[in-house]
Amino acid sequence: MLRENFQKYLNESFPGSSIDTEHSIGGKIGLRFELGDDFKNGTEERIENSVSKAKVLFNNAFDKSDKIWFLCYNYLGPDLFGEPTDYFYQLFPNNIFLSFYHSKETVTTSFFETNEHGESIPEQTEALITIGLLQINQIKIDPIFRGIANREMGFKPDISQSVFFFDFQSDKGFHMYDDRGCFVWSNTPKEIKTLFEERKDWLVDDCKELVAKYFK
Repeated sequence: MLRENFQKYLNESFPGSSIDTEHSIGGKIGLRFELGDDFKNGTEERIENSVSKAKVLFNNAFDKSDKIWFLCYNYLGPDLFGEPTDYFYQLFPNNIFLSFYHSKETVTTSFFETNEHGESIPEQTEALITIGLLQINQIKIDPIFRGIANREMGFKPDISQSVFFFDFQSDKGFHMYDDRGCFVWSNTPKEIKTLFEERKDWLVDDCKELVAKYFK
């Protein structure tokens, strides 16, 4: 039921977004923020900067939220996405963790392969999908963002999963992809206008130019 309810939320808030296709998820207006800045790769200073900025953006995006959805992809096998780790799952109390949806599914990746007819088709792989709906104060944001940043920089503990957050009652989403940056998106400018205005200097340059028209 949790999976069905979450897909219904996606259908209503972000039409075209599908649980089994990570790269389909998003809104009409996406803000891409720079997190790592000019700090040297592989340094604790870069990790701290990335985590600090990600937390500010997350809190700004969800400052009026009581509950949030999260969607987690744990790609199985080291070939495309590196060796999976379990640290993300350890950040939830057992009774809360057991209330989540967990299931291994076949998902479509953003990579392509060539079939026997020479056609380029999206590649599919197995992933353990976890979906949860919980109070925002039950999310341990600092260790989650730190684990995501650690992954690319070679620090431990690290989070290998791809994790998305969504406002339960509005069309806002958040995804930190690694130490370099994160996305915040919506379908309407009003939901993220304040974030755009207050954190404009953190936006990736080409994104700043692309989305400015929505906030005039």
